[in-house]
Amino acid sequence: MPRHRAWLVGGVLLGTLGVAGCGSGKDSGTAAGAPAAAAAPAAAMTATVGMQGVSFTPDTVAVKAGGTVTWRNTSPISHNVTADGFASTTLDQGATYRHTYPTAGRFTFRCTFHAGMKGTVVVTAS
Repeated sequence: MPRHRAWLVGGVLLGTLGVAGCGSGKDSGTAAGAPAAAAAPAAAMTATVGMQGVSFTPDTVAVKAGGTVTWRNTSPISHNVTADGFASTTLDQGATYRHTYPTAGRFTFRCTFHAGMKGTVVVTAS
């Protein structure tokens, strides 16, 4: 192969690799591999969180100040709900627990039986 063709082929290969490595040019707003922040759902006076398997569903709810969250165990696995200021008893399948949030803020809750079960209640001003 003559020298000028070798340079031409090499240049085309490098150019192709360079273009293939580029994205669409649009910024997704998050770093590669970083999850986007979840927006809090619209606040209401009540919200329900299910306990299924070893997760809370949904794991983030929103209520207005003075609103109540109900946790309902739909799983055959026993759970509880614990947070700063309250703790339920053991909740077997079909059992519920309610807590009223009097003030605005962001509050985390968890199941002490299952380390990965965590969630958040976002309380907005009423």
